Amino acid sequence: MSLPKDIQQLLDSVVNTLVKWDLIAYLHKNPSARISAEKIASSIGRSADEVLAALSELSDNKILQYEYDGETLYYRYNPDREWQSKVDKFIDGLSNRNTRWLILNYLVEKDQ
Repeated sequence: MSLPKDIQQLLDSVVNTLVKWDLIAYLHKNPSARISAEKIASSIGRSADEVLAALSELSDNKILQYEYDGETLYYRYNPDREWQSKVDKFIDGLSNRNTRWLILNYLVEKDQ
């Protein structure tokens, strides 16, 4: 069994770390949330620094949008049309044990 092409493209281009996996999964479950990096980090059990770096990259890749209110930077899940279907397939894949294993293995192999 191999990864579907759309999921592999997403992993190669956007969700290329485990922290980004955690962020996408969290934000996909909370699509209307306007949330700070510190709050997200606390919610997913990651450091604020690694979350902030990953959020910045996800924003650059048009998965998230951000808003600064003069005091705090807030993020909101908002994939552009190019990524929406790939992210949806990724999220669906996480609910399948075999696909989730393939995704994890792919990311770990890439990291070595």
